[in-house]
Amino acid sequence: MRLDRYLVDIGKFDSRQKAQEAIRAGRVMLGGKVVQKPSFEIVDSSLEGDESVADRLESRLAVEISGEEFVSRAGRKLQGFLEECKRQGVARAWESAIDVGAARGGFSQVLLRYGVKHICCVDVGSNQLHPTIAKDSRVEVFEQCDIRVFTRRYTRDFDLAVCDVSFISIRHIIDDLCKLSSELIVLFKPQFEVGRGIKRSKRGVVQDQNAAQSALQECIATICARGLSVRLVAESSVKGKEGNAEFFIYACRESCS
Repeated sequence: MRLDRYLVDIGKFDSRQKAQEAIRAGRVMLGGKVVQKPSFEIVDSSLEGDESVADRLESRLAVEISGEEFVSRAGRKLQGFLEECKRQGVARAWESAIDVGAARGGFSQVLLRYGVKHICCVDVGSNQLHPTIAKDSRVEVFEQCDIRVFTRRYTRDFDLAVCDVSFISIRHIIDDLCKLSSELIVLFKPQFEVGRGIKRSKRGVVQDQNAAQSALQECIATICARGLSVRLVAESSVKGKEGNAEFFIYACRESCS
């Protein structure tokens, strides 16, 4: 039986993808030893299908999962950035927030842990938000909703706007983010910012780092042009799924400092 499947079978994770991410991140130990290969065989494959296998193994294998569990990789990304904000002396507390591109709710999960009392989750997709986030009384959900439509329909004001979007440039929605809050934390993803003409690897990694850095500076300039000051730019401690280096940008109006 593969290790990733086994971890799901015994209830350590609710999907093989999440189990695989934890394994590759070095968070899974068997018998006190870190195992970083999801396909690691912990029992002869001929026994697969035997419902009692997982139960028998659990009784004799010492499985340890280190670190906090997140509903998505995005949670680990934001957690790492907020810790960096604290180290740099720019950390703040927020009462309310809007999570643009909420997806599974990784950003929202972290913000709730940080004491945010009300979060509005907005995403163009549907049925993505993890049940533990969707059912939280502090969370308000807007599915199948483009943030540009949201700002036309609603006049809302939040202490913080966080943004993790794909297949669109941050620059195209920065005005909408600024309508929602005077304080922004956005995740810059180079593959959606550099343009289609820039060379990528088969996995989708942007290979022209000069183009990636130029796009990052353009994004920062766009934010500053809206009257915000950038307080911190830092590379995410967790790379994107394709392997791209991503960057967090934290900006706010002078009144936030």
